[in-house]
Parts: sequence; C-alpha cells; structure tokens
Amino acid sequence: MLIVVAGMGALAFESRHLTFFADDLSLVVGRRGMSLTVLLTPHTEHLIVGPILTYKVLLHLFGATSYWPFIGLAIVLNALCAVLLYVAARRRVGRWAALAPAAILIVLGPAWQDLLWAFQMGFFGSIAAGIGAFLLLDRRDRIGDALACLLLIVSVAWGSIGVGVMAGIAVELVLQRRRDGLRRLWLVAVPVVLYGLWYIGYGTGAMKASNITLVPSYVLDGFSGALGSIAGLAQTPAGADPYEIGLGWGRPLAVLALLLLIGRIVRGRPMTVRFWSLTVTGVALWIAAALAYFPSRDAAQSRYQYIGVAFVLLAAVELAPGWRPNVRAGLLITLATAAAVVANLGILRDHTGFWTTNSQFSQAEISMIQIARGTVAPSFTPEDPATGAVIGNHDMYPIVAGPYFSAADKFGSLAISPERVARLPENVRLAADFVLAHAERLGLVPAERTPAGARCQTLTSAVGAASLTLSPGTTTFRFPRGTTATVALRRFADTFSYVTFPVITAGGTWSLTLPQDGAPRTPWLLDVVTSRPGRLCAGGTP
Repeated sequence: MLIVVAGMGALAFESRHLTFFADDLSLVVGRRGMSLTVLLTPHTEHLIVGPILTYKVLLHLFGATSYWPFIGLAIVLNALCAVLLYVAARRRVGRWAALAPAAILIVLGPAWQDLLWAFQMGFFGSIAAGIGAFLLLDRRDRIGDALACLLLIVSVAWGSIGVGVMAGIAVELVLQRRRDGLRRLWLVAVPVVLYGLWYIGYGTGAMKASNITLVPSYVLDGFSGALGSIAGLAQTPAGADPYEIGLGWGRPLAVLALLLLIGRIVRGRPMTVRFWSLTVTGVALWIAAALAYFPSRDAAQSRYQYIGVAFVLLAAVELAPGWRPNVRAGLLITLATAAAVVANLGILRDHTGFWTTNSQFSQAEISMIQIARGTVAPSFTPEDPATGAVIGNHDMYPIVAGPYFSAADKFGSLAISPERVARLPENVRLAADFVLAHAERLGLVPAERTPAGARCQTLTSAVGAASLTLSPGTTTFRFPRGTTATVALRRFADTFSYVTFPVITAGGTWSLTLPQDGAPRTPWLLDVVTSRPGRLCAGGTP
C-alpha cells in the first residue's frame, strides 16, 4: 500500500534526530540479564514482556549507539496496525473506503508521542495482535480460534491494551452464544488465566475506588480526543501542556456522534455484534485509565490517542457493513480524509521540534556523564531535584551513572562526541555545562594558601571569558577582605549563566579543582567579577 509506505517515510523523516530517553532508557539500562523477574516485573503497573524481549534482541544485534533500529521497528509495527485496520475495514466497506481509516492511523498527528517514541512499540504490538485476534474470530474454526487465543496472549504480553481486547472478545463470544453456544470462550479463558497468574505473582494495583467519579468525564474526553484526532482537529492550544491535545472540536463531535448513535438505536436499526465488542474494548480501556488516573494521565494526553482512534475506527466501519460508496460519497470521503491527513501531518510536524529538543537534552546530559567518567559518583543522576530545578525535566530519571556505564560497556555508549555537543542549541549546552559541573562536583572551597610555584595574575573588575582558559588541576583565588566576587564557568555554552558559584563576600583564599576528563579539547572557561583587584594562581595539582 503506497499510503502506508508514504506514512512510514514521513515518520522516518520526522524521527531522524531522535534518541533514547525516559522509558527507553529504563529498558536499556534497567532491565539487565534474563530472568522471570526481569521479564515479568511490571513497568509502572503494566506487563511489557514483548517490548523487553524486543529491546534485548535489538541491543544484542545493533547495540545502543543508534536509535534507528528501535524507532524503525516501532514505525513498522505502526504500519502493521494500519494494514490490519485496512483489512478489517475492507471486509465491511470495501477496499476504497477502507483506505481512509488506514491513512488516518498511519500518520495520526495528535498521537505524535506514540509515533515518535520507540518505547510505544508496546502499544502498536498490543493493538496489532488485538486486531489480528478479532479478524481470526471470523474464521469460526479451531485453527482460527487457536491463533486468536495465541494473539490475545501476545496482545497482553505487549501491554495492558490486551486486557481491553480480551474483554471485548469475551463480550462478542457471549453475544454469539445462540450460534456457537459458549464453547469458544476457552480462547479468552486461557489468556485470562495466564494474566491472572502473572498478576498474582508480580502485578501491582494502580486503580483507586476514589477515581470512580472520574469515569464518565474521562470516557467522554477519551471519545472526544479520538474523534478530534480522526478529523485532524486536535491541535494543542497555545500555552497548553505540549503533551496534551485540544478537545475543543472533539467534544461537540462526540456529542453529535452519541446523538446519532442513540437515534439509530431508537429507530431499531441493527448493530453488528462486532460493533458492540469493539465498543466494549475501547470503553473498558478508558474506564481502566480513569480508575488508574493520576496527574499526567489525562485522557487528552497525546500517548493515549492512538488507542482510542484505532478502536473507534474499527467500530465505525461496523456501522455500515456491506456498504459501498458511490462516486459522490467516494469523493467526499477522499477529500475529508486528505484534509484530516494534511492537518494531522501538520500537528505531527509541530511537535517534532519539541520532541527533537527533548532528545538533544537527553544526548547532552548522557554525554556529560560519559565525559565525567572516573570522577562522577556511581549514584549520580543528571536530573535530581536540584539540577532539574535549573535545567528543567527531560525525563532522564532512569539514568544513574553506575548502571549506565555498565550498560554502555556492554551495548555501546549513548553519548555523542564533545564536538557534536558543541553544535547543539545554546539552552541545551547551558544545561550540559550545569550537569557536568555537578557530575564533576565542581565548587569553590576555602584554601589555606596559594600553591608554591603557581602561575599568578591579577584579577581586575571583570575578566574576559575568552582570555581565561583553565586546565585540569587546582586554581586558587585570593581576594582582599571586604571584597565581593562572583566566579563562573562555561565549557560548551557561549554564556556564563548556569555554572555560577556563590558570591564571595569575606575575601580570603579559595580553590577550584578541575579533574582530567573525557573532553580534553574542550576546556573550561572562567569569568570572575570582583569589586576589588585580587589574584588568580593556576598550576596546582588536583
């Protein structure tokens, strides 16, 4: 399908500057070895055996020096979801109309966080296996049921979306009892039992009874987000959380859709069993998300849109089984789909810059840990509360220096070269300097005297940044009593903004020790502002 190939190309282009971060890093650094505990310990509350094994295979084959194998596989799995959606839709509305939902899903801009993040392959794998299980039910034979059962197990193993799929398929089998009895329920019972055994052994409960009051509004917002995303009308409002989509258009669309659906039911027009089973799947997932809600898990979050859209589109084609569009209807569908795709590509493009910047912070911060190797404490994290308060939060919480070095030794470093760091935007380089200063534990400490034989010079009111380059070793500063002075450093940044040491107000002698590290060609530069002339002496030993 040219549409799918074009969509994959667009995503590959938008992903070209991205790298590991957040949950990616938890799989690269944190899930080491091969044991039941490694595989079955939940990620937050989710079973993610599929992504864990996939990352292990990709790390073994390609290492961690490139993100392409990981994001590339996520793009392929997204394409698989679009193809399976097309197959399901083609059975109901024919091949031409079936292109519309596939085209929308493959480049679903409001779901940019899923489409541009390799870790979200868990969503794609779970949804693809779930759609496949629904398709296999239509075979109505033992082989089809056995394969559907297997795919349900795969769906659950790749993510909690599989639990909603099991609920939907169970409803479908119960509604078909007049035709098949309940003999086919075993194909759901097997994965339910396996999931139950995992939950007993390893599961953690995130659902809260107190969240039950959130369910109605959460389900409505989830449905609104899905419809707004499908229509290409889910742009993030200016100044809003960049991780959330806008529901301004989606809410009236949701109300209109519900009114039309109620009208259809009142008129006695039949609904397919599959429509109800898919509806149960989507609603069950929204209810579960509402019960497990905490801040940052709003229904409008970008990463939740793909799930809702996939099942809403699957349910929508069930409203017109056997329908084939005439020329006029076909033209309208084509124009509406093209408009939605163009709008969604715009949304995707708008967020690519934000996501790329986040990746640049990840690369820079990891690179600073790599540069500081030999000096940095094994427990060091680049975004502890003190550091994060200055440079912001870029979801680097899985990175701890000791485990990171262990993973880097095995799979290759995630860091980029100092030369590449120097070409990053200024705000990223400022953050890099700040992280490196903390990793190398730089600071002014009182000194008893100036080391003998050190090279000294007078400090006036302001020293030019470019004229004072520091080498590894100890540098001392001596100020007369009553002097106020500020000492600042920069290394990759162009300005002395973040690495600024406390103002000295009592005069005296102070020392600053710079260790040898992994970027000898990029020295620290010094700026000193002092109210009275002082002395700087360099050439000591650490």
